[in-house]
Amino acid sequence: LLVPEDSVTWEFIGGEPLLEIELIDRIIDYARTRAYELDHPWYHSYFCSLTTNGMLYGEPRVQDFLSKHERHVGISITIDGPEHVHDSQRITRQGLGSYRQVVQNVGLWLERYPKASTKVTVAHETLPYVAESILHLFELGIREIHSNVVFEDVWEEGDDLVLEQQL
Repeated sequence: LLVPEDSVTWEFIGGEPLLEIELIDRIIDYARTRAYELDHPWYHSYFCSLTTNGMLYGEPRVQDFLSKHERHVGISITIDGPEHVHDSQRITRQGLGSYRQVVQNVGLWLERYPKASTKVTVAHETLPYVAESILHLFELGIREIHSNVVFEDVWEEGDDLVLEQQL
């Protein structure tokens, strides 16, 4: 049974999709091959969206993948703000902050995707830094900044007032 939609978007998010960029490439190749065999419009009309922590963005294997699927891939790097904010939430397996490794890839990312967007994740601990974080990302050259709050039960009495002040 063929899916009647003219286009498809595959979204890879969670964990770190760039760790498996070769697998993602094989998945896309397989899907396109099947679409070709079935004379399905997805052969030409597909999009792949990746959300990454940005640490591996500059690796040649990632850049090769992005070049191969140039007009069919969008990638978002999550940065939570300046180093002290980002590193309080995003650490490596070794327990070190990841900000410096991520931010060194921002220029390359914006060069390929000048209209790229990022997402700031807001939790109780980072709430006092929302304004600072968004301004910092703007200073890095990122012009589209989304902000999401965590949905887990981490909020405390008065956090709503802090958020209102930050906004």
